[in-house]
Amino acid sequence: MLKLSTGLMNSLLGDNGNNQLEKCHTEFLSGDRAALMSALITCSLYQQQIPDWVADELLTLDEKLSSNQITDMNEFFNFEPTHKAKQGVENNIIKNEKKVLSALFNHRIDGGNLTAGDGLEEVAESSDVSRRLVVGVYKKNKDFIKSLPKNREEKNTGYVHSELPSLLECAKFRRNQKK
Repeated sequence: MLKLSTGLMNSLLGDNGNNQLEKCHTEFLSGDRAALMSALITCSLYQQQIPDWVADELLTLDEKLSSNQITDMNEFFNFEPTHKAKQGVENNIIKNEKKVLSALFNHRIDGGNLTAGDGLEEVAESSDVSRRLVVGVYKKNKDFIKSLPKNREEKNTGYVHSELPSLLECAKFRRNQKK
């Protein structure tokens, strides 16, 4: 787990979300209607009052839904609807990504070939997932995996795979710091 200093966390989170709300407003004005949802999430995280521009658009949404001008909120927010099957595949990739990446990493630095079917089969067997899932994770992380050396060398080198904390985790951290 990555630990960040209080000063860095304060810099990341800024001034109670005001900077993020301004960014959302700018994105909204440039045509990104999904910025409305981001603004609502930011207001929830920082317990901020909903800005007038967001409230006005939500009232417009309510009017359009009531008068049947739109039938789907995805249409209003310009969200691309996803098919359940595709969403299930993407969720499965996310769920197993770390395990498969680890197996791909080890296979690659042990000199294994990933272009042939056998290499992907080996990775699938070692990580106890389907070959199709391995292909999905490989495609998602292709540049990273190809950048790995193909054989282990007698050098003192290492690789680290890390994730920065999400905005929600940062907000929880900030709230805990205030207590």
